[in-house]
This record gives sequence, C-alpha cells and structure tokens, in this order.
Amino acid sequence: SDLQVDNIKDGSATKTLATLSSSAVTLHSDVTFPAGHVISTQMFVGTGSNTTASWATSASYQTTGLTTGAISHGSGNKVLLTGRFLVNANGGGYDKAVYVGLDGATSQTDSQIYFADSDDAQLWITIPYLHLDSPSGTSTTYTAQIKATDGGNLGFNNTNSFLLVQVIQQ
Repeated sequence: SDLQVDNIKDGSATKTLATLSSSAVTLHSDVTFPAGHVISTQMFVGTGSNTTASWATSASYQTTGLTTGAISHGSGNKVLLTGRFLVNANGGGYDKAVYVGLDGATSQTDSQIYFADSDDAQLWITIPYLHLDSPSGTSTTYTAQIKATDGGNLGFNNTNSFLLVQVIQQ
C-alpha cells in the first residue's frame, strides 16, 4: 500500500514541515537537522598562474589564487576545512619551514612542513590542511596563503591545490 500526501504538518497541524509539488519535496525552513549534520559540501581548486614568493620576504602570509568566494554557513555553525596544497621550494641550501594558512578563518591554523635543502634542488611538497572553524556572521570567504623561512624561492601551485569546505550544523 502507498501513503500519498501533499503536505506534512506538525502535531498541532499549525505548521507545514514539508510540501510535495511536481514530484519534489520541499522542507520548510523550520525543519532542523541534528547537530553534526553536514549542511553543504563544496570543493574549490585554485585558479590563475602559480603564486610565487621570496623566502627572505615571506615573514608574513602572501595570498594565493585559491579562494572560496562567500561560503554561506548561517549563524553558529562550524566549517570543516580540508585541503591539499602543492608547494614548490628551491634554493638557499638551508633548513626551511613552509607554512600554509587560510585567511578568513577565525583563528589562523598553520599546516607546516620542515625540510632540508642542502643541494639547492627544486622540491615539490604536498601539505595537508585540516581545520574546524567557528566563523562569526553568516558567511565567510577563505583564501589560501603561504609563507616560509630562510633564503630561496617558494611557489604555490594554484591549479593542483584544493580546499574542501563542509558546513556542519550545530
């Protein structure tokens, strides 16, 4: 047997919770999901030419071509940021530290990798990134940034780096 309805209402029949029209169900804005429910998932890949920075002048973060645009997260929800950043480092012949962070996050959480470059070789480094953000307001834009220590050059491969953004109901 089938159950066929056009509307689903609450127990007092005063509030419509869902409506059926043209074989599509629309949930009313009063319907809430339990805490921990993923509300939305979006993936972003960098655009444009690669971002380069001089190690000697990279004491502060420099913006890359990987940005999310405005992420609508509503008030009080969390945003899980998972990324893979491809960084090119060469020159200097020193121990180095490469940092990747996200501008827009309420607290800057760095992913960092240390390595030794004794022969001035060009190195490609994959840096993983994971951060649970507690943003204020109702939308946030995140932009990947890079910085480094010690001499040489640093590049951020925009088109082979990505950021996965998941809004989580609280």
